[in-house]
Amino acid sequence: MGVKICPVVTRFNDNVISIANKFKILELRIDLVGSLWVNVVSRIKTDWIATCRRRDQGGAWSGSETDRINILMEAIRHGAKFIDIEDSTNGLHELVKMFKSMGVLVIVSHHDFNNTPEFNHMVDIVRREIEFGADIWKIATTANSLTDCLNVLRLLKLFRNTPGIALAMGSHGVLSRVLSPLLNGFLTYASIEKGDESAPGQLTVSELLEIYRLIGVEVDRCEN
Repeated sequence: MGVKICPVVTRFNDNVISIANKFKILELRIDLVGSLWVNVVSRIKTDWIATCRRRDQGGAWSGSETDRINILMEAIRHGAKFIDIEDSTNGLHELVKMFKSMGVLVIVSHHDFNNTPEFNHMVDIVRREIEFGADIWKIATTANSLTDCLNVLRLLKLFRNTPGIALAMGSHGVLSRVLSPLLNGFLTYASIEKGDESAPGQLTVSELLEIYRLIGVEVDRCEN
């Protein structure tokens, strides 16, 4: 078993989808792809995460919350294996139970686009995500120093018995994107091409592949 690179599909483009399909998991950013997201789904040949991020969470979704939840439910019916839902979502506990009853794994996520909270506060955030019923907890903060980056990675050791994603955004957080899956993180996200980044500091698929090749780390890839 190698590390999981998760390409993020942010637009409807056959070459982009073809590259993403080479990996064991991809994320479909429905809020960024827009109404063509169903066309993308018809071309996906690997496991995928359905994400529809609100504007206040760094996404592009500006519709109603009811419509957003309905789209995520539609994504499940179209074959999504994972749903990413933010920890600030109203009625989260019931939503998590509903999504799980539909047969998907639920990633409960927390994003901070300004800074990295104190370590103990991040611990509380992850504990709350697990209490909400997360199959996979996720925290993505903005690193303003190397210490911030390392504190985010420390969460993976503390919560090593529960699958988790711990990443720091921004230039100071790039190291976390490389190290996280080496420290038992469930995955690390990557843009497919320069300019397609879905979060600050995100490396491209080719950059991550080259880094892991240089340090002798195997990457999970599909046979097709």
